[in-house]
Amino acid sequence: MKSVLRYVVVASAAAVFFSTASAIDFNVFVPGDTIRAAEMNENFSDIEAALEQDKTLMFPAWALSHSIGGTTVTDTNTGLLWEASFSGGATLVIPRPGDWDGASPVTLDLYFYPQTSAAGSVNFFLRPRSFEVGEAWSDASSMDGTPVATAGLSVLAKQSISIPASRFGDGELWYITMQRGGTGETYPDPIILLSVALTYTPGH
Repeated sequence: MKSVLRYVVVASAAAVFFSTASAIDFNVFVPGDTIRAAEMNENFSDIEAALEQDKTLMFPAWALSHSIGGTTVTDTNTGLLWEASFSGGATLVIPRPGDWDGASPVTLDLYFYPQTSAAGSVNFFLRPRSFEVGEAWSDASSMDGTPVATAGLSVLAKQSISIPASRFGDGELWYITMQRGGTGETYPDPIILLSVALTYTPGH
């Protein structure tokens, strides 16, 4: 009888302990806090949603490789000064993100502003592909974006270009060359490219 009673007391105490567990707020989580299993269960849907969100990698324009001594793309103190010419360009080379789902398109955003108040549209085009170690380098066919109208001197603009997953496949290294002067470009003057960003969908 005593062992049965002891079991009932322990079971009741455990029930009280778990019933009072509340969801921890991970926005204010402090290192050293204790996270109980019940709290993880309470927050599982939020954790899962956070892990499944698209991810963005951002790079300053200076991180792009471009021709040394070239005249189309040159360094400035705020980014890359880019003339209105399809000759020359800049390239982003990064490892394939390990959590990319391998099937969803990847979006490249280019953030820039015009150097004059002239009217017109800017249109970058891309040459995206991937490489495996041991594979010989080769150029990729180009793909156009949609022209973006300029809104005045130094007014920030963004062009977004969707890259099909097939352009990267299973390659270990992503190689994306950017050039100006795509179909429909009419802005005649230089721009300053501030940064570029890659957004992709992680696997589940």
